[in-house]
Amino acid sequence: YISSFADNMCTPCGQGSYNPNTGQSTCSVCSAGTYSSSAGSTSCSVCSAGTYSPSAGSAATVGSTSCTNCASRLASPGGTGICCPDGSYTSASGLSCLQCSTNSYSVGAAACSTCATGSYATSTG
Repeated sequence: YISSFADNMCTPCGQGSYNPNTGQSTCSVCSAGTYSSSAGSTSCSVCSAGTYSPSAGSAATVGSTSCTNCASRLASPGGTGICCPDGSYTSASGLSCLQCSTNSYSVGAAACSTCATGSYATSTG
């Protein structure tokens, strides 16, 4: 909740934002890969695998209120702001896709896996 000095009362943080502390005058916007679907939240929930929520941007006053399913042939490990195609994985920021290197693969994962003994991958991605 944030304080409204003009009304001498507290106002709940809106959907897409949160405030984990008492005595604050502002709410924080949910970051990429998270959402808040109800007013008065003290934290944002992490998007589940196969879903994403984009970054709200630095000037935004409201973040995501829900997560969106990834389109066909795209995947997300959850907690990211983007869906990536097979053969790639989400960057540490969760805002871009990085291609797997030779001899590795990824299907909707947060990292690439090395090909097992008896198998190979000759190209990147």
